[in-house]
Amino acid sequence: SLREAWRVNVLRLVMASTETPDTCSAQGDSSPAPLLSGWLRKRYPVLKGRWHRRWCVLLPTCLTFYADSECKIRKGSVNIKRYSRLIPFRDKSAPGDAVVHRDSRPFGFVLDAGSNSAPEHFLYFEALSETELEAWNAAIEHAVSLAAPCESQEPLDVNCTVSPCEAMDTGGVLLSKRLEVWNMLYSGDFSDEHEAVVASLGPWQPAFEFQSSEKGKLRAGLSPSIRGKAWYMLSGAASKKMRTGKTYDQLVADGYALGNIEAVLVIEADVPRTGISGIDEVVLRNVLLAFAAAHPDIGYCQSMNLIAATLLSYMEEQQAFWTLCSLLKDLLPPEYFCAQMRGLRADMQVLNSLIQCFLPDLATHLASCRIDLSLMVVNWFLCLFTRTLPSEISHRLIDVMLLEGSSVLFRMALAILSARQQDLLKCTSLPDTYPLLRSPCEQRGSVPAVPSHELWQSMFGSWLDDLTEADLQSRRKTYVHAVRLEDEEVPDKAVQSAEACDNLQVHESGCKQVPDLDTSYWGLLSSWLGDAVKE
Repeated sequence: SLREAWRVNVLRLVMASTETPDTCSAQGDSSPAPLLSGWLRKRYPVLKGRWHRRWCVLLPTCLTFYADSECKIRKGSVNIKRYSRLIPFRDKSAPGDAVVHRDSRPFGFVLDAGSNSAPEHFLYFEALSETELEAWNAAIEHAVSLAAPCESQEPLDVNCTVSPCEAMDTGGVLLSKRLEVWNMLYSGDFSDEHEAVVASLGPWQPAFEFQSSEKGKLRAGLSPSIRGKAWYMLSGAASKKMRTGKTYDQLVADGYALGNIEAVLVIEADVPRTGISGIDEVVLRNVLLAFAAAHPDIGYCQSMNLIAATLLSYMEEQQAFWTLCSLLKDLLPPEYFCAQMRGLRADMQVLNSLIQCFLPDLATHLASCRIDLSLMVVNWFLCLFTRTLPSEISHRLIDVMLLEGSSVLFRMALAILSARQQDLLKCTSLPDTYPLLRSPCEQRGSVPAVPSHELWQSMFGSWLDDLTEADLQSRRKTYVHAVRLEDEEVPDKAVQSAEACDNLQVHESGCKQVPDLDTSYWGLLSSWLGDAVKE
């Protein structure tokens, strides 16, 4: 869909370095002479967007548009490729939204600035007369004839550890129909009007299947300097903000008015021990209380503080709140944090089935020793690995999750288990697995650390090629159904699961905690789940 294509193209664009030469930079003394320049009306990058008068300058390699004829206020640009073409609205073959504007704008045209790997990148213009329309058509055809043939791109190593700007070639960046809006966001000019355009894209959806030559670029991760804006945009947070009936300030006030319910008490206990430096505890408390007020079906679950604090490391308070809402409500399956945690319990069973499929020797050993790893790995999923992996890799994981969806969580889980498989095969009880799985990228006693780049290489390795989003959704559907049947059979033990989360207790307020256990086992779990409060 258009929304999915935009999300992929935004992620491609934000990985481009600001220092990379721009083939469509403003005219200078050394620039070639324009093929054509003049006033055109350009549509704002949404179907119902306004049309703006723009001074357009066509060079042999690109079309640049300005707010003024002196070329001082640059609004955007698009590269001209061998595959670019101009199609008048009146042409029955005109693509995109041309049919919508055909009658009202007789001199309008579509500029398809795509390439061989993404042939649909539409911009909409209107000439001021029939003569000017013909002139622009001829000029674009001439520019296309001068364009160099597109060089084939070698697939980038999906395991690359280079910076995004090194991994991305601006000549291959496929700009989206939202280019003009994103340029404003990228430059820091983020107004309410621009946010409304982003919000019109709707809630988060996984991106379409992109070509293998693009995967390395996308999986190279985002630059930390623009990660906050990118997360806010890619998560659908702006749309959620627009569709929610209350403002953030109102929800914060509602959160403080909840009183001494269990969720509030545990938030108060969790905030000081979040463990992420540089986070204002008052701001973190505000975000968590607002979430509890906005989502009474969830309330608060231990680990939310870690996700919220991670977001606050990159963005301001209000954006962090709406992004948190999108991550927990849209990106993760339904009922992940709700009272019965069916989504999470189902995912634990999905992971068990994937271990049987991709790590059969480990699955056989765990079954023979009656070791259920669900209790150990549940925190990986609840925290989105922020408590398990170094920030440089866990934050990169969120980058890719915003594009591909929660399937990357299973990829990382399987990568960790694969890296630790030989040691796990020596374990005879669940506590034996703790030093191997608690922080796999850290040295713990005699247990060596797993290099983070090896995990990244493994999670996108060929051995997991059969782990597709379609296969994952099929497995989830099966196990969600099994969990529901389980709850119907034992309604008073709905939180318990035969293969996952047996020891998680859910309070009526929606706050998930760990119940009383024997001293040795409690020591293990309290460290693992963040010193959960015992009643």
